[in-house]
Amino acid sequence: MDFKVAVIIPNYNHSAFLKRRIESVLNQTYPAFEVVILDDCSTDDSRTIIEQFRHHPLVDTIIYNDHNSKSPFKQWLKGIAATTAPFIWIAESDDYCEPAFLETMMACMMANTANVLAYCGSNVVNEENTILDFERWGKELNLTKWEKDYQNNGADEIRDYLAYKNIIVNASAVIFKRAAFETISPALFINLKYAGDWMIWVNLLNQGAISYVAEKLNYFRIHHTSTRSLKSINDEILRIKEYFTIINYIQNTFELKPETSKHKWIIDEWISKLPLFSAKNILIFLVPPFSLKYKRMFYAALYNKLKQRLRP
Repeated sequence: MDFKVAVIIPNYNHSAFLKRRIESVLNQTYPAFEVVILDDCSTDDSRTIIEQFRHHPLVDTIIYNDHNSKSPFKQWLKGIAATTAPFIWIAESDDYCEPAFLETMMACMMANTANVLAYCGSNVVNEENTILDFERWGKELNLTKWEKDYQNNGADEIRDYLAYKNIIVNASAVIFKRAAFETISPALFINLKYAGDWMIWVNLLNQGAISYVAEKLNYFRIHHTSTRSLKSINDEILRIKEYFTIINYIQNTFELKPETSKHKWIIDEWISKLPLFSAKNILIFLVPPFSLKYKRMFYAALYNKLKQRLRP
């Protein structure tokens, strides 16, 4: 079997981080990979940085867009189409990794041919590469799951975890099979701005198994332009709507009836966005884009939060 990996580096205005990202890819200890670099019509000096690597023997293709695609997932598709390698790594242009990342992930894929996806632990870093003290993303689902390596079948991973939250929080930490990805209709994710990767992971895992390596070989960067940073009110509304698009898709596709209480993290996330709202638009905050059962959870959580603040 061919175990070559296509490394897709989709970039947009990440010149401050791009050189480190590309170098961290080219320094991988795994011997069989090729690199596709895409730039989505950046307005910074990304092109200058990319051109420094044009003649590197591992850089197979460089693609510049004449117009911004306005979709990270269009860039994923374009990059994957530019190569034939059977394994894919989407190496986001603002992240970076340890030299052993690819070798470690591919060992998982080789060890279990049923795997459609393998991922590892991540350090969260800021713009200065300082490791941040972030709480475990999936702690409300399982306090200890991500402290050690695990193997699981895809159906169980969807039912127990992905039906509630995108536990695979950073694409840069993931290797997946091209053959499984190519069965997924782009219509499911192409128009999603914030949750398209969640949709992709679910549809990949519907076809096979998953491996996780607890060692933190990936560095996931949080900064003012990253998808997880605070956005405008309209963007935050869109983010919440996309969460529920995925949740409803999972429930309908897999005929699941998940525990609503395990979606409380969405309520908490919405409440945390209160600083975005002025007195003029506070009504938008108070009538969030939730169905009735989640609105009830929101008002209960908001009441408890206010009660705590008013307590002497």
